[in-house]
Amino acid sequence: MPSSPYSKSHFTSRSNKTIAVIGAGSWGTALSLTLANLDHAVKLWAYEKEVAESILKHRENELFLPGIKLPINVSPTNDLAEALEGAEFVLTVMPSHVCRSLYNHMLPYLRPEMTTQVQIIVAVKDNVLDIPNNALKWVDGRQVVFVQDSDGKIRQVTPELGLAGVTHTEVLEGLAAGDKVATQVVLPGNKEKKGKP
Repeated sequence: MPSSPYSKSHFTSRSNKTIAVIGAGSWGTALSLTLANLDHAVKLWAYEKEVAESILKHRENELFLPGIKLPINVSPTNDLAEALEGAEFVLTVMPSHVCRSLYNHMLPYLRPEMTTQVQIIVAVKDNVLDIPNNALKWVDGRQVVFVQDSDGKIRQVTPELGLAGVTHTEVLEGLAAGDKVATQVVLPGNKEKKGKP
């Protein structure tokens, strides 16, 4: 994948960027805290006036992220123009059903150089057993996988699943490293799928 002129190093470096975070729910507030801890000036826009006032007065989003104190470089506002003014980057963290309307309100204040490609890593795990997502099948209301035994027979397993990514899902229990998992199987009543481990 080609690199963006604004790579994630722009956010991890201590270069004191001004970043607008549009949406002050729990996720937007948590991202604001992370960016502020990297010494960026964060302008956090809240739809709810009381949320902006709570952060300004108590340095805490009492409604969506109680108990977490926000540093002084998180500046809350209920004014969209104020949040976007002077911002070098904009992160939008709002419910999907308001995106179209909110983007239309933001449009007059946006500039092309505000765009960037950002990768947000929620968790990192080492030594994870995972399987391709296309190996998971729904049978009787639960997700199962089909595993080929050493004698060549296919058996159905109901694993305990963990985090799911775009291409793979973590397996917490029920499978072992080295198990041969079928990614395509013929289920009763389904003539379209051809199976092989």
